[in-house]
Amino acid sequence: MRKKSFLRDYAEHALPLVESIQKHLKGLAAAQRRGDREEQLHLHGPLGEAYRRLGRLDEARSHLEQAVSLAKEADHQRALVHNSLRLAVTLQYAGRHAEAEPWFVEAARLSQAHGFLQDHVALAYGKHLVETEQWPQAAEQLAQACHWRRERGTSEEAMAEAETTWQAAREAAGARAHCFDTPSV
Repeated sequence: MRKKSFLRDYAEHALPLVESIQKHLKGLAAAQRRGDREEQLHLHGPLGEAYRRLGRLDEARSHLEQAVSLAKEADHQRALVHNSLRLAVTLQYAGRHAEAEPWFVEAARLSQAHGFLQDHVALAYGKHLVETEQWPQAAEQLAQACHWRRERGTSEEAMAEAETTWQAAREAAGARAHCFDTPSV
């Protein structure tokens, strides 16, 4: 198998993100000129996500904090859950686990209260808890992610992601693997 060249890899993965950022920044500038805060909300989130995927975490955080603020202002619960989760993941990627934790907790609380994105939040939060070696809590979140994905009848790929994460976490737990023996959900 041939190894991909840097340029090919860049063209396949980074270039679409760069193009998305450019498009969203133009839209954001126009929304700011018009004073359209709803449109700004819907542009800051994807900008933050794209910057995170490029590894530009400070820019990601800035856009996501603005998205969270605008979602609160508009009382847009779905956007608040989604962007709180994006912000938590960004902080996790930056190695700022203590700062990420309250955002994961808030995203989990809101997703359960409003009944959307529960499986995504539980899976991401479970991964964070594994990374910070909080095994019992990780087991609980990952069990919930598997439960919600089964209940929703998600794609085989999405279900496999949750189950693979569960198994990897169980193996990583080592002596604490017993936390994963009986799912709480």
